[in-house]
Amino acid sequence: MAISSLSYQNSMMNYLGQQQADIYKYNMQITTGKKYVYRSEDPINAMRADTIAKEYELQKQYNDNIESAYNVEQLTNSTLDIMSDNFQRAYELIVQSQSGTQDDSSLETMSKEIDALLDSLIDLGNTTFNGVEIFAGAETGTAPFAIEVDPISGQEVVKFLGEDMDSTNTVENREVQLSENSKMKYGITGDELFVFTAQINTGTTEAPVYVDTEISSLDFLIELRDKLAAGTVPTTQDVEKLQAITIHMSDMKVQSSATLDVLKSRKENFSTIEIAYNDTLSFLQEADQAKVTTELAEVKSSYEATLLLISQMKQMSIINYMN
Repeated sequence: MAISSLSYQNSMMNYLGQQQADIYKYNMQITTGKKYVYRSEDPINAMRADTIAKEYELQKQYNDNIESAYNVEQLTNSTLDIMSDNFQRAYELIVQSQSGTQDDSSLETMSKEIDALLDSLIDLGNTTFNGVEIFAGAETGTAPFAIEVDPISGQEVVKFLGEDMDSTNTVENREVQLSENSKMKYGITGDELFVFTAQINTGTTEAPVYVDTEISSLDFLIELRDKLAAGTVPTTQDVEKLQAITIHMSDMKVQSSATLDVLKSRKENFSTIEIAYNDTLSFLQEADQAKVTTELAEVKSSYEATLLLISQMKQMSIINYMN
């Protein structure tokens, strides 16, 4: 056999090996969906993909935090609606009591309804989401609100996390991590929800004297309930306080809605970011299945042709040797 023929055959064998490697690569691309079998095939894009994937996981964690906060704030918002309705109903009852036509039986009926509204508000104040009390702020694990009997006065009072409901008993809001350097408070705590200061007229209609007055909404309902049960008609000041409570509840609803809007916007921004990350990672990592399938078919056809050619070359070599 001539040296040139041997050299050509060796070249064809090398080419056959390369085709086998290509078939393996294309099969792996189809099986895994990845553009590269080995990182060494494109180390720069492999490093870029790693960096982007890590950044995406970090952004996803932030979005998970935001999603959780959004769910809590959404529940807070809807719970505030019911609370506002309860206080509005209490306000309507007290205004009704001012008509001068209510007897003791009617006042007693009102007292019982106020008591039912109070129980509902306590239950709503203890609302949980995934086992976490939504109005307990950063302090969780126990129901934030309870009605207890004061050991000194013998009167029922509302306790918030075991303390009196007043401005001295405060808790921290929860925070959500929005980004590496950004946090945001969310939710409403029980103390800011039910304890606030409003200007109440301590004088008369003709000579008003407005004084900043701290109002503990739930304790105030207990006072109203007991007044009505004793047959006492609430005062004009009581009506003003209850009106102030309904306004305060509206303010809390606005605050919650504003927070909800910010969290919703952040969630929507992440959806855009997620698409961009996935598109980039797809470009860097994922194989074009249609293109790979076509290339695999082509290289298989070429591989079979190479095998046939090598086989024919070997047969010709044997004939030449025999001759």
